[in-house]
Amino acid sequence: MFETKVGFASEMADEGRKSEALGWNGVSKPSNENPHDETLIFDIGVNAGEDTSFYLEKGFRVVGVEANPRIFAQLQVTFAAAIADDSLTLLNIGIWKEASTLPFYVNLDNDHWSSFDPAYGCRDNTRHEIINVPCFTIESLVKKFGVPRYLKVDIEGGDKLVLADLAKIRHLPPFISVEEFGNHTLPELFKAGYRQFKIVPQRTKEQSTSGETQKEGFHVERVFTGKDSGVFGLDLAGDWLNYDQALLRFRQCVRTADGKSAGPADEWFDVHAALGESSMTPPSSIRWLWTLARKLRAKLEQQTQTTERHLLDADHRVQHAEQAHEATKRALEDERRLRIDAEHALETAQRICTDEQYLRTQAEEQSAVLRQKLLAANTHIADQGAQLRTVQSDLATIRSSRTWRLFAPYRRVRARFSAR
Repeated sequence: MFETKVGFASEMADEGRKSEALGWNGVSKPSNENPHDETLIFDIGVNAGEDTSFYLEKGFRVVGVEANPRIFAQLQVTFAAAIADDSLTLLNIGIWKEASTLPFYVNLDNDHWSSFDPAYGCRDNTRHEIINVPCFTIESLVKKFGVPRYLKVDIEGGDKLVLADLAKIRHLPPFISVEEFGNHTLPELFKAGYRQFKIVPQRTKEQSTSGETQKEGFHVERVFTGKDSGVFGLDLAGDWLNYDQALLRFRQCVRTADGKSAGPADEWFDVHAALGESSMTPPSSIRWLWTLARKLRAKLEQQTQTTERHLLDADHRVQHAEQAHEATKRALEDERRLRIDAEHALETAQRICTDEQYLRTQAEEQSAVLRQKLLAANTHIADQGAQLRTVQSDLATIRSSRTWRLFAPYRRVRARFSAR
């Protein structure tokens, strides 16, 4: 969307130069004709998108303005489908009395209080941060996108700037709503060109629904809360009041002449306004039939794309399943081969164990024979030892006898002769 903002900025500058060349100063406005787009709504101050969602459900095309970049990023995700089919154009810009870049006070405790006005963005000493946001005029939006049927304005501290900028627009939106900003609210709306009014409480509308009879767009059932603006235009309950009647109601329900609150505690009000009797004509049925056809076609195209994506995903899943099947077959074949190899290895191991057992038996038998032979040899050696000891004893006896001593000279003579 950043590219959209850059292109938007250059186009707004071109439109401003064209306006100056035409010499339009906004002093007078045609009253009989108002070539507005019956299927278009400007949502100035989208915030969480409750109102934008309602307008889209009713079949309108919406141009949404949200200055807070954090909220804008979330809106892009929330309304991705509507942005894709061109039902919604989201702009991350601010609305000001002139094109410029201004500091924006992002309230970190209550994003509804974020504003270009520090009195709103920093109220009650709440936490906030300051960023720079590009700003454009409401006139530039109208020149870019056309005159909407309904202009919803809810930008903390900026509503009066939008009303002041309406003086530069040749054709006004048939319906507008602003959050009341004091005793100047009705005079500023009247000054801009609006002649019929309704003062709508916002907190107590929690108990109201969108009603059974709806003239604005398609029929949509919705229970409203304090976080949205509710119905608009011809779907508003009650009678439209002229300026004097509306001012009296304002003094009784909203603010006294000295600016003090006259309403219930914790209640706040939106002021809806219409140009006049010309605004009370319901939108063209033919235009809405075309809108319905366009939306049905867009829905059909979206469903077709979704179906194609599902088919493509299914094809991918089938391919993945086939690949998985082939992999499973290969794994089973490998497992079968491994099982056969394991069986062969087991048979070989069993044979080796059998051979080893046979060899162990043979070794035990040979060991027993050797032990017997060793025992016999030990016995024979013992016998030979005994015999040797007997001979040695006999020899000792002979050497100690008288006869042995008598033959001693003879042994010496024999020994000499043996030496020769």
